[in-house]
Amino acid sequence: MRFHKTKKVHILSELSKNLSAEDAIEILLLAVNNNPTSVHIYDKLIKLLGKLKRYTSIHLLLDDATKKLSAELRLLKRGNYDITVS
Repeated sequence: MRFHKTKKVHILSELSKNLSAEDAIEILLLAVNNNPTSVHIYDKLIKLLGKLKRYTSIHLLLDDATKKLSAELRLLKRGNYDITVS
């Protein structure tokens, strides 16, 4: 079964609610990879990583997100972006 990106993110976000922090982080990272503009998922990840005192991971997460979104923006400006809905 195929879902729209936002539906996948919602499903993954709901799945993460009843898991250990480590498992929830793994699920939320899948959600972020599926839709990197889901700011609420980043908020959840930062909260979980902060509880585990994994501050370097927070910085790496945000740095990676910034790089990915900057690359997508450059592609959009050039007109080379393939917009697909999965």
